[in-house]
Amino acid sequence: MFSTRFGIIGKSWRLGQSEYAGSVPTERRQLIFEWGMTAAEAPQAGHGRESFGCVILKNVVNTAIAIFYFDSPNQDAFGDNEKWKECENAVLRGCEKTGLTAVLDKIRDELATHSRLIKIHQ
Repeated sequence: MFSTRFGIIGKSWRLGQSEYAGSVPTERRQLIFEWGMTAAEAPQAGHGRESFGCVILKNVVNTAIAIFYFDSPNQDAFGDNEKWKECENAVLRGCEKTGLTAVLDKIRDELATHSRLIKIHQ
């Protein structure tokens, strides 16, 4: 389970925009200050991963509905910022072309309407 509160997923979700980090610090203070982790969470962070990326999927009214998450044990695994933008755009086009974004939006709406036990992050 990934948190929408901290790390790149949390940053991306809170900002409502895709994010990429080719190299994430491992120093405890930086993880707490820059990545929103607690002192207890910081030592567990990354699990040997160096590169992280999140593509925010939005519905037709521009509301964030899901995150397409990447990670890698290699530093700069998804290239520089220009290459990352190409990757992000390919994910967005693929999700649109296959209808994934529309299906996820429908699932989100159904869960929000019919279930009081499932927390939907918005």
